[in-house]
Amino acid sequence: MSGFCIGAGCLAEVCAGDSTRVVYLGGAVTRSHRLALRWLRHRARWLADALDPAPGVLWAPAGALGPAPGAGPDAPAELRAWADSLTAQEAAVRALAAESACCFTARDCDGTWYALTARTVAPAAAPGTLPRPRFPDPPALTAPEQAARAVR
Repeated sequence: MSGFCIGAGCLAEVCAGDSTRVVYLGGAVTRSHRLALRWLRHRARWLADALDPAPGVLWAPAGALGPAPGAGPDAPAELRAWADSLTAQEAAVRALAAESACCFTARDCDGTWYALTARTVAPAAAPGTLPRPRFPDPPALTAPEQAARAVR
């Protein structure tokens, strides 16, 4: 598996949302599956660091950052784990090589979700044009998440 999209490109996209809206956070067209996944890994780490910065970051005043209350899914931890997992990356390359899309969704304890997707696309009609983004459907809530929402 070389990871190259023969005669086509690979579209990598990042979206976020909750039960009411979806936000397109960016995308890139690459020449290969591996480059698309490299872009997604970089975006996953960037997003995790933005959501859950280290306590000593220079841009935050001292004492401004602390642990988030509540238990449940932790999107920054899930994003970092996905970005660092060689097994997950190889599975994504295999899915893309089989002409399929790959999607990783991380959920946060407040119901927010973050989706990283990659898919093979036909060559653009004009240089520099991107295919229209395809927003994923919001992921279904798990039973514990549904119970937590009912309590609110």
